[in-house]
Amino acid sequence: MNDQRTLRFDVFTVLDGYPAPGQRPPDTIARTLSEAELADQLGFDTFWLAEHHFAPYGICPSPPVLLSAIAQHTRHIRLGPAVCVLPLDHPIRVAEQYAMVDITSGGRLEMAVGAGYLKHEFAGFGVDTASRRERFEEGLDILLALWSGESVSYSGRWFQLDGVQLNVLPLQQPRVPVWVAVGHPQSVRPAARRGVPILLIPYATGLTDAPLAELIEVYRSGFVANGTAAAAVGAAYHLVVAPTEAEATQLIQGALRTYIQSRTQHSGPDASAVIADGLAIAGDPDACIRRIRALHETGLDSLLLIASFGGLPLQIVERTLRLFAAEVRPAFGASAQLVTLRSVR
Repeated sequence: MNDQRTLRFDVFTVLDGYPAPGQRPPDTIARTLSEAELADQLGFDTFWLAEHHFAPYGICPSPPVLLSAIAQHTRHIRLGPAVCVLPLDHPIRVAEQYAMVDITSGGRLEMAVGAGYLKHEFAGFGVDTASRRERFEEGLDILLALWSGESVSYSGRWFQLDGVQLNVLPLQQPRVPVWVAVGHPQSVRPAARRGVPILLIPYATGLTDAPLAELIEVYRSGFVANGTAAAAVGAAYHLVVAPTEAEATQLIQGALRTYIQSRTQHSGPDASAVIADGLAIAGDPDACIRRIRALHETGLDSLLLIASFGGLPLQIVERTLRLFAAEVRPAFGASAQLVTLRSVR
């Protein structure tokens, strides 16, 4: 791969909660605010929040509310949901709320959207999971049309609009960067046809380096077929950086085990397999540099680093972020904010 490609380093949190002291939702949210402030101070590029409902696996049902709060405690870091589950809300409300996030953050919104996958969340909202893909496609079409600032009429199976025009728009023009979460290889070509950057979570699907590189090649070949330049590819990895590999391995094994067991729908590899297959990043700074270089070779442009998970104490999370910023990131050059992301058609 071309070593001159930029590599962006983001921080991502699911806000997973556990029945232990200091793990109540207010405590977890306070920890998240502290983590975001530190990530901003250390020069990370984007701070991402997961949207989840009805279970402690993720306790942020309203990312725009928390992102607006984080915006007031940070100055430079970009902010976004990973992901906004479009089928669970009306696209008008999504467009309005995230336009407000862009305004309150001074134009720092990164928007990642997805179709969702947890059955209990769809059941809670009374939405048939069989409709999720159609709802997602219609919702994304409407979201992008509304953010254009024009009057929008739309006649779909799930959503109908008659001359709707927003009274608030994102600060970023001509548009906010929009990413699409890709859970399966068959979703790659549709994303390429739309011309959007994609986000992956390799541990959840066991996507090791070789198939990851193949998937990225399929994605980028879709742009070639359309005669356009390829967009960015990001992937999320759990991260522990410690002074020694032994300590990092011990920490990540316990935290991953707790984290994976908390998932409402446990799928994908167990904690030991995640580590053995390189689906997490753990070690001393030198080991983490080697692992990230290998991931960069697959074609990745952005790493979403999950440092807070599985009940790890905040001081361990902060140590990971500080060690990463001081001893790992410099091996990849200065802050690598992507200059541009492909505009969505």
